[in-house]
Amino acid sequence: AILSRFEKGAAKKMASINWAKYKTATEVKAHIRHNEKQCRMATKEHNNQHINRALTANNYSIMGRSYADRCKIYDDAMAELKPRRKDAVTCLSLETVVPENIPEEQVQAWCERYNAILCDFFGSENILDTDVHMDEIHEYIDARTKERKTSRVHTHTNIIPRTADGRLCCKEVSARNRIIELNRQVDEMTQQEF
Repeated sequence: AILSRFEKGAAKKMASINWAKYKTATEVKAHIRHNEKQCRMATKEHNNQHINRALTANNYSIMGRSYADRCKIYDDAMAELKPRRKDAVTCLSLETVVPENIPEEQVQAWCERYNAILCDFFGSENILDTDVHMDEIHEYIDARTKERKTSRVHTHTNIIPRTADGRLCCKEVSARNRIIELNRQVDEMTQQEF
């Protein structure tokens, strides 16, 4: 979750960022395919039963890249970076839930600002795209409070873990101090602008 200096209970207002790592091109491209709107619409049946196919048309990409565009960026980066280890992480994926108190009419603006922070933080050349999913909103029971809740709009961002000096190194790109700094920047933007 985003770190905050604000009042007790602010956690429900914050965005939540889940970090995942993918090693093989097959894993990366499957994840891209799952997130990209046109591929998602073409899928006849999803393993995730919370995807509402009637709402998939409302999903959108912040950067506007197709599945083919993203795969080309990824393939070109891997050809340039030439992962030295077979088990190297070649893609970092961030799944981020839009903060609870962002009004529906400001969700797109928040997602665009969030993506801008990611482009600055990781380098825009390393962002494959950010997809906003509007089709997975469903009710669930909060494990902590046992209350019935409704899930929120979320984003998926795929990132090539390239260091500032041009190496492929997910360990460095996703180090704890960097996670904390990214959380701080997103929280600050959310508190100040939204």
